[in-house]
Amino acid sequence: MEEGANKAAASPAIDESKFTNKVAITILKGASTQGNPNYDPDTSKASTDALVTWTNADMTIHTATSGSGPQDPSSGKLFDSNFLNPNQKYSVPASKIGPGDHPYYCKIHPYMTGKITIG
Repeated sequence: MEEGANKAAASPAIDESKFTNKVAITILKGASTQGNPNYDPDTSKASTDALVTWTNADMTIHTATSGSGPQDPSSGKLFDSNFLNPNQKYSVPASKIGPGDHPYYCKIHPYMTGKITIG
């Protein structure tokens, strides 16, 4: 039952079956080493009816946090995965992110950056 308690503390579960349009972003293995490729793809596009999902394929924890970095006053305001353990994923409807170009980064490794365009 502990696993369910952990899920309850996180964001409400998203029914992925309600989304026919899905955008997958992978946090690559070795992404925690500065200079290595990190988010794949680095730049993504999604329509407003899509579900955007980040999956951590690395061996250490990461985040997908909206904003250009820790100094951004808007950091985490649109989305924030919190800590994603290896093989864990985080999904957010593109409609909740909103239209436009949105940079994101990893709070633990701020040199890891990506961008998602909703529209």
